Amino acid sequence: MKKQRLSAEESRERLIVAGIESLAERGLAIGLDAVSLEQAVRDAEVPRSSAYAALSDDDRSPQENFQRAVLMRAIDDRRETKDALEREIAAFMESAPTEWSKQELLRELVKVAATKNLQLVSDSRSWQIVFTMRSIMHTADSSSLLDDELLQWLSTNEEELRNETIETLYKPMAEVFGFRPRREFGEKAWHLAEIASSSLSEGLSMRRRLPAGEYFFGLAHPEEPESTDWSLMALLFDEIIDTFFEPVSEGAPS
Repeated sequence: MKKQRLSAEESRERLIVAGIESLAERGLAIGLDAVSLEQAVRDAEVPRSSAYAALSDDDRSPQENFQRAVLMRAIDDRRETKDALEREIAAFMESAPTEWSKQELLRELVKVAATKNLQLVSDSRSWQIVFTMRSIMHTADSSSLLDDELLQWLSTNEEELRNETIETLYKPMAEVFGFRPRREFGEKAWHLAEIASSSLSEGLSMRRRLPAGEYFFGLAHPEEPESTDWSLMALLFDEIIDTFFEPVSEGAPS
């Protein structure tokens, strides 16, 4: 059957989606070789000539450009996890009982949001690919993909995502619930808390489906021993908040 004619942009998009699926499925086993342009041409049903035209330039081969495009898309798509978590928090805040105190509301939000964050990261194709890429970066120094441009892209994206999370999630929540950075940390508290919580969710997500995952749920909070609906992620995130932030006293400057 004759393949449909696609624009260069449509061809590129189909190929990248196919490459992400391939890397997520087989990347841990065979590394970047899973990102094959020829395989993506077949999976995405894109004409070979269109695929190579969409990924050609004077600096790299179409295969090299394809691999870079897949990795860079996966890195950037992690924002979907942040956006999904923000929607979850907004829905929680809208439905929370009005009689709850700020402390009760915050504790319940931490319990719900931290657990949801762990699930989102565990299930995300983009996060799985980033984990794979980090492993490759430490073991495949000869790869042509691991040049300064790609490393700079990863570094820039990490910083942008951290700043977005702080500005759209951490700071608004701090204003709602009335807490601020502890004096000994100052403005670094925002970054330290985000780095700590991201590292925590990444590390736990990689163990969630291993035998260790059986310890992740059904836990009690030290201040709520009668409750056993906390996750390990939520308990530790609660400690991160307490480590880097403090309540704003009424009448005190924020």
